[in-house]
Formats: sequence, C-alpha cells, structure tokens
Amino acid sequence: MYPKDVVNVIKSLYPIKRTLCIEGSVGLGKSTVVRQAAKELGVPIKVIHMPTALVEDFGIPYPTKDEDYFGYKLPHWWPKTDEPEGILLFDDRNQVGTDLQKVLANICQDRTLHGSKLPDGWMIISTGNRIEDRAGSNKILTHLRNRETVIQYETSLSHWIEWALANNVSEEVIGFINFRPNLLNDFNPDRDVNPTPRSWVEGVDRVLTSLPKEYWKEACAGAIGQGATTEFIGYLDVLENLQDLNELVKAIEKDPSKAALPTSHMLNYAVITGLSYRVKRDNLDRLLKYIERINKEFVILFMTLAKGIDKNITKSAAYVEWLIANQDVVL
Repeated sequence: MYPKDVVNVIKSLYPIKRTLCIEGSVGLGKSTVVRQAAKELGVPIKVIHMPTALVEDFGIPYPTKDEDYFGYKLPHWWPKTDEPEGILLFDDRNQVGTDLQKVLANICQDRTLHGSKLPDGWMIISTGNRIEDRAGSNKILTHLRNRETVIQYETSLSHWIEWALANNVSEEVIGFINFRPNLLNDFNPDRDVNPTPRSWVEGVDRVLTSLPKEYWKEACAGAIGQGATTEFIGYLDVLENLQDLNELVKAIEKDPSKAALPTSHMLNYAVITGLSYRVKRDNLDRLLKYIERINKEFVILFMTLAKGIDKNITKSAAYVEWLIANQDVVL
C-alpha cells in the first residue's frame, strides 16, 4: 500500500482497534504515516522504540502492602485510565528477539500488561523492516503474526512528491527527484549509505539549508552515498548557472512563444519545477503555452506540482479549459 492508503486504513480500522503491523523497506517513513494518521484522527500517539527496549522496560516486580504478593511497576508510556484513546506505536518491532515478541503478543491479544488493562480507546500498531532487506529484522513468532494484520508499505514517485510538497521539501530536491526518480529509493544492503525517502529529506534537504556550501558534498555523501551525491551536486551546479527564473516568468508572461527554452534534459526538469513554484491564476495560461513548447508531456508534471503548491490555480479559467481538453488525464 502507498502512504495515503495506509493512513486511510489506520483511520478506518481505528474504531474497531484492529492491531496492525506496517512493514516495508528501509527509510520509507513507516512511522511517519502512523503519526500522520494520528494527527488526522486527532488522537495522541505514544512511540516505543523497540530495538533499545528490554523485557524489564515493560514492567518490574514491585512490593505491595500485602507481604505475600508483589505487583508491577509499569512503564511510563502505558496509557492510564485518564488517557481514554490514542495510538500505541511499537516502532522497529521486527528488530527485537522472541522474548519481547512474546510480551507484545500478549498485549495485542489480551490488551493487558501485567494485569493492567489497556483502555478501550487505544489502537496498537507496529512497524518493521523486511527480512529480505537485511536491515536487522528477525523472524516474527507465528502466534504474534496471527494476532495482527500485516500491511506491506511502499512508496512511489507521485506519492512522495505529493507528500514532499505538503511538507515543505525544497524545490531543488523535488526537481532532482523528478529528474532521477530511480534515486528516490535505491536501497542496497551491501552499501553502507543509501538514498531513501528519509535520507533525502532528513539528510539532504533539512541539512543543506544549515550548512555552508563547501560542506554540501561531504554531507550529502554521508546521507545518500557517493553516486547519488555526484548527480545531485551536478544538478545544483546546473541550477546555479540557470537564468533567473523570475526573469524567465516575466518573459513568458510577455510572450510565451518567444521566451528562451531550456537547452538540456536536466534543465527541462529544473525549469518545470521552478515555474511550478511561480505559477499564479493570472499567468497559468501563458506558462502552459511555454511548457508545451518544451514538451507536451511535461505539462502533466507541471500541473501536478503546481496544484500541490497552490490549489488556487484550480479556480482559474485556464485550469478549467485545460482540464476539459485533457479529460483523460488523471492528476
């Protein structure tokens, strides 16, 4: 399932509190979609990072007033009676051994921990990497598997772009990924460093804005690997030498039939992405004419990006006319 589908499934199953496990390759943002679902549901989320947990972290024997018996001190994250609903997320669950898996199996089935009942309003979700990715995942006990619904999580260029636009990922990273979509998720367990959706956002996009330019290459290589870095830095160099996009927009608004066209395939993507960030309701018609001069196939990319950046363009006459003329196109 793609990110939006996973969010919808969580929201749909939340009323009946069906236990879920979301599995997928490394760096796809599995916990992110659970957080997004909690946000849309308007409920709190408690995240337990399982690889660093011990069995003792789920409760320790503790003396009671009755000397013949002992009780348990429960972990701070276990929902209390005054916390009526939410999502309990056991993150990276597939990296733990059988001892903790047995504890989770009991929580999933009986919804209790050492006799303390989980409030009825709480949903249990786990996330984990796949064994075939060789990222530290273990085989899951069959009786735990039988107590949850497993969702296979994946991503795609269009779904990631939609998410990136909504989460303020930079124009530069979005443009490059459109140009080299295979590098969005190129995980190889034989490499120490890999480009993944997470590393592009957290290791590149969020980092470069905080670093002087002379450190960009090393920082990127440490997040996405040397090969992807070489291509991305080359793309940034092309952008640096690109004509001022604001001036290009003025030229297009004046006469889209005469404005200068990009001179390379890489520049096509840089210009299309740049124009999508500069579109307005009153210049959409001329930008469309200009982009058709580059390649009519780029119009779909442009409209997808532009809609994600500013939904107001859908209220323009130019958008309505384009939509009527392209009814077979699904954006």
